[in-house]
Amino acid sequence: MLQEWFRSRPVFIDSLTIEIVHFLRHHTHRPALGNPNESIGLLVQGTVDIVSAKDRFTAGPGDLIYIPQDMAYTSTWKGSPQISFYSLRFTYARPRLASEAGAALGRTCLQKISGSGDTIPALFTQLHAAFHSDDGNPGTALGLFYQLFAQLSPQLRYENQDPDSSPVQRAVHALDMNPALDFSVPQLARYCGMSESGFYPAFKKVTGCSPVTYRNRARIRQAIELLAGSQAGIEWISQTLNFSSPAYFRRVFKHFTGLTPHEIRLRERGL
Repeated sequence: MLQEWFRSRPVFIDSLTIEIVHFLRHHTHRPALGNPNESIGLLVQGTVDIVSAKDRFTAGPGDLIYIPQDMAYTSTWKGSPQISFYSLRFTYARPRLASEAGAALGRTCLQKISGSGDTIPALFTQLHAAFHSDDGNPGTALGLFYQLFAQLSPQLRYENQDPDSSPVQRAVHALDMNPALDFSVPQLARYCGMSESGFYPAFKKVTGCSPVTYRNRARIRQAIELLAGSQAGIEWISQTLNFSSPAYFRRVFKHFTGLTPHEIRLRERGL
């Protein structure tokens, strides 16, 4: 059973950051494309109402919140007056395809975990201190993260996702792995072994949007990564991701994120 779990879940990470976030009285966060990484929050002060397309819950001090990567949601925070929480963000190392791993990859659900006791808050405190230490050992922070992961993993819920359960998933994977390519709907339908008339509604049922919208969302996610992690200019990014022009790229970017590329670059770098 444990062997199957390791085969079907990503367990290594390739990025990690933790910070303590403070607000006063009221704050709303509404990422149109979701967060670019997995997020775990530990509430210290205040309350938060989390709403997604499928879930809604309220969390308070001592509660943990798990928000999966790319999950669109709205969080509304309230404090009297202080709002304070640990924000732990990480990305899993790119998992193998299900056909290679021998099992389906299950996405972690958006969820609240209550009653964490004293151990998990203590690990958050230690991890934050180790991460921000000027003379700390990176291995210490990683070790604390995996201790925390070991405590949390038995409590996490996962979606039952089988990439082979719908032929449409072949198109989803193709768009995720190759966002810059201009796949047409007929091409995607043939790739999935479906008629065009059957493919389009099936794709929308699985993803909640059209193939063109899904492709553009994938392109914008990659653009955000480039803006945050490189000095690449707008013209180069728009050309690399196969937008027809920098102006069109900016228009699509603003539509999905509500911000300009420059604003996103500053935000992602904490400026």
